[in-house]
Amino acid sequence: MLIIGPRTLPRTELTYIAFRLACLDTRERLELALQLDVCPERNFGFLTEVPFLRSVPAQVQMDLLMETWAKHLTPVPQPADLLDESILYSSCEAAARLIRTEADVARRFLCRGPVECTTPIDKKLADNLQKLQTTFVQEGLFLLLSQFQDIPPLEAVPLKAQHGLTPESCECLFDVLGRWYVTNEILPRSNGLLTRVETEQLASLLNAARCSQHPI
Repeated sequence: MLIIGPRTLPRTELTYIAFRLACLDTRERLELALQLDVCPERNFGFLTEVPFLRSVPAQVQMDLLMETWAKHLTPVPQPADLLDESILYSSCEAAARLIRTEADVARRFLCRGPVECTTPIDKKLADNLQKLQTTFVQEGLFLLLSQFQDIPPLEAVPLKAQHGLTPESCECLFDVLGRWYVTNEILPRSNGLLTRVETEQLASLLNAARCSQHPI
């Protein structure tokens, strides 16, 4: 279970919808980018909702999402770090936008999943996703980090501290910026979020994108 501040992220259909739509929308964009031979440095994917993390490659975004999803599913309490909060914030934001702008795509993603969704795909669902976002990511400290990028590091430290951004709390965000390869755990962690067929399709996509150090 994922602990964010004083609250535990509930295992509800709403949470599942947020993670699944963010994941599949990003996967589909990566697949299209490969088909069109789009420059790999181009930024896309759900995590671009957080300015500081816009440069994280799409495949790494999905890997990070699976990691947070696995924390959410485990019965052992898992305190969320700023990266987990970024994942939840971005998932809710991306899912809500997809529902508002491409509801048919959202329905297609949800009707084929491992969980049968009974919630209507409409404006109310999008609103509820953003309520989930604001309930669990109230401070959104990770959104402030990009504001300090143009400030010399020594000057930025005390300014960050004023907002509760310590070097230790931000380390998890800096660590993902240089990543290209996904981890070997990405597929096992997709349990409960993707079907077996979707997991196999993701493996093929990641191998085609050459973003795994070893064949998945």
